[in-house]
Amino acid sequence: MALVITPRQLARRAELYHQLGQLTDAGIGLMQAIDTIRRSPPSRSFTIPLSRIYHSLEQGNTFGSSVRTAGTWVPGFDGALLDAGERSGRLPQCFKLLAHYYTERSQLARQVIGDLTYPLFLFHFAILIGPFPDLVLSGNIIGYLAKVLGVLVPIYVIVGVVLFASQASHGETWRAAMEALTRYVPFLGAARRALSLSRLAAALEALINAGVPVIEAW
Repeated sequence: MALVITPRQLARRAELYHQLGQLTDAGIGLMQAIDTIRRSPPSRSFTIPLSRIYHSLEQGNTFGSSVRTAGTWVPGFDGALLDAGERSGRLPQCFKLLAHYYTERSQLARQVIGDLTYPLFLFHFAILIGPFPDLVLSGNIIGYLAKVLGVLVPIYVIVGVVLFASQASHGETWRAAMEALTRYVPFLGAARRALSLSRLAAALEALINAGVPVIEAW
């Protein structure tokens, strides 16, 4: 798994599920569909995990257990939904649900990045222009770079740590710790609770649509 999930990676995951949904919905067998996609995947990084899943199916394992051979490459939510889809005979619908889910996540991530572009530009411009008069007067480029990087590097490190810690690919213990830390942060805590509630509703909807009984879905 990548340290930080990007909109492009989310879009490629959506394309993978979209292709699987189309092929299986057209009557193509699951093994043949996976074999077709692993030969020409949306991303080269998908080749190895798809091959593991294919070889596991080839040995007679269920799709749910085969998905687990790919390790953390398949998120827990995806694995649970695909396993439910296999047991209910609605795998094509599950593939389509996941394709729609990752498409929405990719679009949201792109929108957030787009909305932050201008404020980030202004922030960097302010940092760069602050010590610029001293550079003009003294001509000390090293001193200018030291002042600029002395502000930017710590901020980049903090932002990088926050982004890494916020990724959904971490385990339950890690996510629980992050939720405990952000619970009392103004605005952020409330936003995270709202996001958690929306994900719960989306997960329940997907599982029920996949044919999972309500009690088992909960």
